Amino acid sequence: MDLTPYFACENESIGSGYIIMEKKKVTITTEYIPLGQFLKLAEIIDTGGQAKIFLAQTHVEVNEEPENRRGKKLYNGDTVYVEGFGTYEVLRQTVK
Repeated sequence: MDLTPYFACENESIGSGYIIMEKKKVTITTEYIPLGQFLKLAEIIDTGGQAKIFLAQTHVEVNEEPENRRGKKLYNGDTVYVEGFGTYEVLRQTVK
């Protein structure tokens, strides 16, 4: 589970705190998935064509690093944070 700050404030009377947020799981059956396709699979965008504009306008992190390339390959275990949508974990399901 992530410990994500739910507010940060310089006023010590208000303080700061953490909430526990579970990562949403997104399962893939391939070795990797491009970030643009991931956004569609996770139901963040409706079409793959929206990925370029979405990534230009929205803060996205892959494994805690800012990312704006729709072709960025995501692998099993990668963590994706999308501002306004939450944190996701890529899980690879092996096909039998």
